[in-house]
Amino acid sequence: TALAKRPGERFADAPAMRAAITALTGPARTTTATTYVCASCGARATADFRFCPECGQPRRALSSTAEISAPVGAVAEVRASQSWPLALVGRDHELDRVVDFLSGRVLAPALLVIGEAGSGKSALLREAYDRVADAAGVTVYQADADPSGLATPLYPLRALIATMLELPPVCGKDDLTAAAVARGLGERDVPGLAELFGNPTDLAELDPQVRRREMFASLIRTFAAEATRGPTAVVFEDLDRYDRASIELVRRVAERHASGVRIVVTGTAAEAKTWPSDCQRLTLEPLDGEALGFIATQLARTAAVGDLTAVQLTERTAGVPAHVEHLVRYLGEGGALEHAPTSLPDLVAARLATLPRAALLLCQAASVFGREAPRALVVAAAALGDELAPALASAVERGWLIATDEL
Repeated sequence: TALAKRPGERFADAPAMRAAITALTGPARTTTATTYVCASCGARATADFRFCPECGQPRRALSSTAEISAPVGAVAEVRASQSWPLALVGRDHELDRVVDFLSGRVLAPALLVIGEAGSGKSALLREAYDRVADAAGVTVYQADADPSGLATPLYPLRALIATMLELPPVCGKDDLTAAAVARGLGERDVPGLAELFGNPTDLAELDPQVRRREMFASLIRTFAAEATRGPTAVVFEDLDRYDRASIELVRRVAERHASGVRIVVTGTAAEAKTWPSDCQRLTLEPLDGEALGFIATQLARTAAVGDLTAVQLTERTAGVPAHVEHLVRYLGEGGALEHAPTSLPDLVAARLATLPRAALLLCQAASVFGREAPRALVVAAAALGDELAPALASAVERGWLIATDEL
């Protein structure tokens, strides 16, 4: 291997070569080594295996990933990287930190999960949601940017408060008042909340700064009322896609740190620089050689991508989880490794080019409306007729769309 003609087939570094030499010259394994039984498939393996060699399940039991329900009326969502083809790999330490914060074992104004697009922030959070829900009974609310991509002012906070108060996204002042009182809020909070929902109030006669202050105070008291019902966490995902007014209010909520709600924010390193220094920071680095080696080992059992090595994964993807997933999907969909584009955008484009024409038209129709779209609008825009069902099945199978039940 060290003398292989192609550089990509040689050892990645000296530790990898040392491990190979040790495996050849070291003493044979004895049958008295400590073993464990995989909780997933029942196979036995020695304790030095971090993952089951048969099914890939981590040695420490992991609960299934939590599914986050889509908003009412949203039935199709476009994502650059939908489902991880293997178990969450190489993020044990990061996952423990998120779980510790959501469970209240670590106190800080906020936890900033920092990473560029494709670093696996969403996958990490969804694994943590299920853990804290079962172990600590924490209620987690997730706020997302405007799915249309228009960055509508205050959309993330308005959608979040509507969910907390069990209200529709668009509601009148009377419904808002009734929901606020039912949650233990006073009538003094209604004008600030009505301002958030765009309802006319007496605050319209005040200066914008005063109106924004009243809205912020009502927002904090709503969080505090929710926290009195039990452990509560709010996750603001992809803050860099929020409108500027929402970003400023989210930062002020974290600085206030008096509502009792645990705040988690995901975003890029550039956005994290503007946050207070006492916030916890968790940076998602690219996957290391051990994680990529495990992925390559699991992929070796499949015919389509069985020849993909850890060295090739490292050279092609630099350990970026989204790049790894798209490369694996590209190969699984019939692409050749030597023809795979090196950059992630080009790789995404190459995968889209292999979609059946009807499925591609359906994805294009859905993307016109943003990250989420009602089924009726997508069907009307695509105009596929009898081709709709197979096109949707193909797009979902390849990970381009998520289809929910029609309402």
